[in-house]
Amino acid sequence: MGLTKNSQKNQGVTFIELLVSIIILAATISGIISLFASAKRWIEVSHSRMTMGEIGKLVLDPLQMQVNQDDWGTNCLGTGVCTDQVIQIQSRDYNVQYFVEPNQPITNITRARILITWTNEPDL
Repeated sequence: MGLTKNSQKNQGVTFIELLVSIIILAATISGIISLFASAKRWIEVSHSRMTMGEIGKLVLDPLQMQVNQDDWGTNCLGTGVCTDQVIQIQSRDYNVQYFVEPNQPITNITRARILITWTNEPDL
């Protein structure tokens, strides 16, 4: 059995077929790279949230010890003046600001709010 002219034409890859396969491969690789970039951003955001929760706990735990009737007039919650601080963890600065509001939301209740912000990106 010999090969006919029609069967010889179908044995090779045409330029159009090659071009279509390269476009499909490029689209697939582009989607995978985009997926990895999105995953990296999500991991960074999750890491920042976890770190902020831990810093919040680090800041709030000492304040809990200051809720004491014996020295209420001398501690920062009683006087309403808490010193802001900067905490550095893994080459990132976290600024901690205290807002102490006496008689809020009702009389004889002191509201303490803490704002934690960061100023520079970590080295990843």
